[in-house]
Amino acid sequence: MKKLILPLLAMAVFASCDKPKVYEQLGDNGQQIVKIADYGGMDAGFGAANLVLDPSDPSVEFKLEIDAAHVSNKDVTVTIGVDDNGVTRYNATVADDPSAQYQLLGTAAYQFSSTTTVIPAGSIYSNPITITFNPDEIDPALNLMLPVTITNINGGGNLVKAPGTGTAYFHLIGNPLAGSYHSNGWFYHPSSQRAIDEDKVLAPLSSTQLLCDLGDLGASGYVGLFEVDEATNHVSISAAPGAAGAPYTQFDDGLPPDNPGYTPSWPGSAQCNNTYDPATKTFKVRYGYMGGTGWRVTEEIIVKL
Repeated sequence: MKKLILPLLAMAVFASCDKPKVYEQLGDNGQQIVKIADYGGMDAGFGAANLVLDPSDPSVEFKLEIDAAHVSNKDVTVTIGVDDNGVTRYNATVADDPSAQYQLLGTAAYQFSSTTTVIPAGSIYSNPITITFNPDEIDPALNLMLPVTITNINGGGNLVKAPGTGTAYFHLIGNPLAGSYHSNGWFYHPSSQRAIDEDKVLAPLSSTQLLCDLGDLGASGYVGLFEVDEATNHVSISAAPGAAGAPYTQFDDGLPPDNPGYTPSWPGSAQCNNTYDPATKTFKVRYGYMGGTGWRVTEEIIVKL
């Protein structure tokens, strides 16, 4: 199992109040439903349940919601669990695209705060349930899914599980280039140049985008976003969303000649032309940002472990 230690910038991406509301058909005889609030099923906004975990708080909170003409005058107890067949069911909908297939997230990779919650009388929303994930048990190269479903409703009369949004397909989009790497290089700074020699993790933001600490500044929130052109192996680099020092500039042909201007300071400098070598699983990058006293530039050769 590859260990996943995500950069500090990584963040949770979930549904928000501006996501289009999903309406489900009520059944015969005025059937009323309970759904997982804001998290769609296969037919109700699958992408809303995409996870990019924050290592400082690798969790997601959700509530159950009554979708009915009237609220219940009694407490409603709802039980949730993992639908092991949910992955198979989802994969069948994308059977013609192997890259879109998922594997079931292992039990060591998550923990529920509780598997039961209450929708209080007179309310449409339940008390929250939290899923806490264990990044050390998650392989960032794989597409992994945790289908969470309503398994029982008690005290609600004719309330039933919503046919679509009664299951939320929480998932992590893997990237085959993600994983643990070692970086050697040089950080150019107007007053504090230094060598780089450290392990780092390239974490997936999507199936084609990777988050990578800029030089040795990841702990300070400087994180690059890498995307490799499959045809040319050229690496496009920009600042990750919310990264310190943004915007970032990549230098494919050499170090910046002015402000203040730099000359190569280590043997690998000439190789750093923003390319990826699939044979050796190596990134060779040069990029940086403009600080108050001039360019700060990192040159790195980043090799997968």
